[in-house]
Amino acid sequence: MAGAWYLVAMAAARLGLQQGAEAALDAVLLIDPNYGDHIVADLTLRNLHPDLIRVVADELRKAGLPGSETTSPAIARPALHAV
Repeated sequence: MAGAWYLVAMAAARLGLQQGAEAALDAVLLIDPNYGDHIVADLTLRNLHPDLIRVVADELRKAGLPGSETTSPAIARPALHAV
């Protein structure tokens, strides 16, 4: 679990504050060096909506987060069920 640093990194990246995003991402990686490999699972456990997970993962990728789950195609869209 990356604490709240992933939110700081995401917000800074979204605002174009690359140095701040990288600094916060460094804190994330100190806590969990492989966070990019299981970001979707972590954010799903935090009950984030899949669309928000995509935004967070994309922004963390822009901040420089490495890993297999930091690209949008790795984040599946929920299936819509007919009623």
